[in-house]
Amino acid sequence: MNEAQYLETVAELFSLLTDRVELADHEQLFDVDCVPGIVTITAPSGKQFVINQHLPTKQIWVSSPISGAGHFAFDSSKSIWVNSSGHELCEVLKSDLLSYGLTIS
Repeated sequence: MNEAQYLETVAELFSLLTDRVELADHEQLFDVDCVPGIVTITAPSGKQFVINQHLPTKQIWVSSPISGAGHFAFDSSKSIWVNSSGHELCEVLKSDLLSYGLTIS
């Protein structure tokens, strides 16, 4: 994946993630902030999920109050972001956000 493809793929993922969190947050308890290259989701408790692009490695780096820090690389054969343990980024985030009562579809 070249740099332009990486940036486009990340932008699409971040837009989708932001949309899904906002749709799932019926009571508008979570604050979702998306700036180029970074999505920050603040739970009602004040705890934050920070998801950011890391261009030098072409990875997505995540800081979660539930699962901690993680690095996810794009698996082009499956078109998903996975960590070194094989866990999918979207599934990790869904599980972590569920701990705060937010169900992402």
